[in-house]
Amino acid sequence: MSIRDSVRSSDGELLRGAKSSYAGAPFLWRAAILKAATVLVTLALLSVYCVDSRVPESYARMMAVTNSFTAPVMVNDNKLNDQAAPAIVATSDHRLYAAWQDMRSGDADIYFSKSLDEGKTFTSNKRADDSIVKSQQTEAAIAVSTDGTILLVWQDNRRCVFDYDIFFTKSEDRGATFEMNAKVDDSNGDISWQERPSVVATSVGGIFVAWTDDRTGTMRVRGAFSADGGETFSPSEEIASSSGTGGQTGVVLASSLNRIYAAFIDNVSGAPHPYICISTNGGKSFTSPIRLDNTGSSGITQKGVAIAPMPGGGIVAAWEDSRNGNWDIYASIVSSHGTITTPDFRVDDDITGAWQDSASVAADQLGNVYATWTDERDGRYSIRFAHLVAGEAKFNSSIEVARPGVDDIQRKSSVAVAEPGRVFVVWQDDRGGASSDVYSSTASFPDLFGLTIKRGWNFISIPTVGYDCKASTLGLSYGDVVVGWNSTTQTYNDAYFVGFSPPEYDFPIRPSTGYWIGADTHERIKLKGSIPTAIQSRQIVVPAGGGWDSIGFESLNVTRYASDIPAMLDLPDGVSLVASYDPAGYWSGIYQPEFPESDFELVPGQACWCYFLASGTLSYTP
Repeated sequence: MSIRDSVRSSDGELLRGAKSSYAGAPFLWRAAILKAATVLVTLALLSVYCVDSRVPESYARMMAVTNSFTAPVMVNDNKLNDQAAPAIVATSDHRLYAAWQDMRSGDADIYFSKSLDEGKTFTSNKRADDSIVKSQQTEAAIAVSTDGTILLVWQDNRRCVFDYDIFFTKSEDRGATFEMNAKVDDSNGDISWQERPSVVATSVGGIFVAWTDDRTGTMRVRGAFSADGGETFSPSEEIASSSGTGGQTGVVLASSLNRIYAAFIDNVSGAPHPYICISTNGGKSFTSPIRLDNTGSSGITQKGVAIAPMPGGGIVAAWEDSRNGNWDIYASIVSSHGTITTPDFRVDDDITGAWQDSASVAADQLGNVYATWTDERDGRYSIRFAHLVAGEAKFNSSIEVARPGVDDIQRKSSVAVAEPGRVFVVWQDDRGGASSDVYSSTASFPDLFGLTIKRGWNFISIPTVGYDCKASTLGLSYGDVVVGWNSTTQTYNDAYFVGFSPPEYDFPIRPSTGYWIGADTHERIKLKGSIPTAIQSRQIVVPAGGGWDSIGFESLNVTRYASDIPAMLDLPDGVSLVASYDPAGYWSGIYQPEFPESDFELVPGQACWCYFLASGTLSYTP
C-alpha cells in the first residue's frame, strides 16, 4: 500500500502504531547492533503505509540549468603577456584563491591573486615563486589547510634547464606574503624529470604532495609528506608500486578527514585507465590501486583524471573517455573505503561526436557535484559546465560558462564551490587578443541548496538556522510522512502525513534534531534559513538511566566524526552509541567509544541515533 492509498486509515491509528518505544543502554557489539536495528521495527509499523511495492515512476524533478554565469572577470593584472593553466580553491568564508603560470617577466613564473567579494574583483597579483635565475615555473596546484594556510606547488627547472623539480611554498597570512620556496622531491640528478604536482592538507595538519617522476626510467607517480607544515618533506615513495612496465601520468590528490586519495592514469594493463589509491596515515602508505572505469579490456582508453572530496568521505572522479569513439567526460563516485558506489556515468551531453577534455570537478557539503571541461561541439574551444544533484546518477544539461568569440580558445578550467549552489570557475582564455589571460566567472543555483530524499525511510536533520518550519512546510510530496521522536518518553509521538493529516498533528522541526521521513519517490527538500556561525546548543532530556535521542547539526561542516559527539556533551562519557542510517535500508555506521575502529564520518543533513546515559547539554561550533 502506498502513502496515497493509506488515506483510508485514520491518523489516530497511524499515530498509535508509531508509539512503540525502546530503551536500554547498549554496551556490547551484539547488543548495539540489535538495539540499533530495533529502532526500525517501530518504523516498520508505518512502512506499510509509506512504501509502495510498485516500481516508482521515474524521478522527474531534474532541474533545468537556468542560471547563467556572470560576465567574465580578468584575474591577472598584466595584459601584455600570456597567463595559463589556472587553479582555484574556495573557502567556507567565500574567499577565492587562484594561482597560475605567468609570462610577464619573460619566463614562466607562478602568480597568485584572491577575491574577497565572491569573484567580482581580484586583488593585485603577487608572485609566489622566488627563483632568481632564468627558469620556468609551471603547472601550479593550490590547496588550503584547515587553519587557512594557503599551499602552492609547481614544477620548476631553476636547478637545471633539463631537469624539472617540484617546489613548494605557503602563505600563513591569506596570501599577503609567501614563504621561501622549498624543493619537495628528493631527486638530485640532472637528468631526472618531475612534473605536474598536486597538493592536499589533511584534517590533522599534515601536507602531502604527489607528482609524476621518471627517475626509474618509466614515468611513475611518487609522493612525499610533511608533518611540520611544509618545513621538511619525507623521502618520496611510489604511491602505486611498480607492477610491470606500465607508465603512470597525471596524478591528482584530494583529502577528506583522515584520508588522502591519489588518482592517476596507469598503463599497467597495456592501455591507459584511471586508478585511485587511498592512504589513512597521512601519505605514508597507500592501498593497492582501484580502477575507476568499467570498460574492461576492450581497448577503450582514458586520460586526464580529476577528483574532489565528497561529504562524509569518498571522492568523485571524472576523466576523459574514448568509449564512444571520441573523447567524452565520464565520472564515478567512490566511497571512503574504495568501493565504487556508482557505475560510470556520462558528464557531458554532446551528441555531435566532438571532443571534450580537461575535466575539473568539485562537490559541495550536501553531495551535489559540479564539473567543467573544454568542449569543441560548436567548432570552438569553450568551457562548459554541468551539475549532478545529490543522489542522482545523471548530470543536468550543460551550459557554456562564457561564450567564446569565433577565434577564441578557452582551456584549462578549474571549478570550486564554497557552499551548495555557489559555483566559481577560472580558465585560460585569449579573448583579449594575441595573449591568453585568466578569467573567472560565478553562478548561483539556489535549488541545489537542499536535501535529497530517497524512496523509503530517510533520517535527516536541517543544517541551517532560522528556517522556522513545520512538518507541513518542509515541501514534501502528498502522502509523505514525517516522524518525530520524544526522548523524554522514549516514544515516537509525532507523525504527520502530508496532504491529509489534520492541523493538530502538525509539529515544528526543532534545531539540532533528527527526523524520519518516509517517501514514495525520490524528491528534494529545499533548504531555507542561513548557515550558522555562532555556537549551537540543545538540551538532551532522557529518562534516569539513559535513553535514545535523534541528533542533527545546524552546520555544513564536513570534518566531523561520530567520535566528536561525546565531547559535545557536558557530561563526561555520557554517550555510549552513535548510529547512522542509510536510505538504502541499513545502519551505515555504529560507533561505540570503547571501539575506536568503529568511528565513521558525519554528513550535513543526515541525523544520528544516539544513546545518552544521562540528560545534559549538547554544544558544538558550526
